[in-house]
Amino acid sequence: LAFAANHANEYIQLLSDKGISLEDINKRLIVELSVTEDFFSNIAKFKLIRYIISLVFKAYDANYQLKPFTVYAKTSSRYLAINDHNNNLLRQTTMAMSAIIGGCDVISVQTLSTGDWDKDQIMERMAKNIPLILKEESYLDKVADASEGAYYIEYLCTQMIRNAWDLFKKVEDKGGLIAAVEEGYIQFNLAKNKEVLDEGVNK
Repeated sequence: LAFAANHANEYIQLLSDKGISLEDINKRLIVELSVTEDFFSNIAKFKLIRYIISLVFKAYDANYQLKPFTVYAKTSSRYLAINDHNNNLLRQTTMAMSAIIGGCDVISVQTLSTGDWDKDQIMERMAKNIPLILKEESYLDKVADASEGAYYIEYLCTQMIRNAWDLFKKVEDKGGLIAAVEEGYIQFNLAKNKEVLDEGVNK
């Protein structure tokens, strides 16, 4: 969330310097987030992305009201098993569910290659069917906010936005995303996060 906000801020600053209005930037804004295997954290992440981006816009104009923008979700193939494609369908489904419940607008469900073209075609077809099933059979498109009022989700959102905003400010204090990348700060935090995730997967 923090780095997505930093990334958005880089674009907003660059485009604003060129004389492009916040309104025009808002109209063309698309934010892509990866979906992991952490069901509840995914929901919180997708619930918060619009809020944290709105905070970035308000830094340029305190009175600006952010208009709806596209949030694109892409499931991660990192958590799919190479030799267990049937279970992968369950993993793909829960990942897709979490992003949809969180409020994404568009979702792409990724697959792993089996090395067999015919099987890969079937896996891709099934991956495409997952969002359709969640829409047409689970009716997830009929509820405005399926997680509204869930205590644990609200708790996660509170913790996540606080930590994300603190990290966002740290990156900005270093001169922004590009400067932080050049310094290696972003890579360090990503590597540290990967270690934590790997420990969780191995357990």
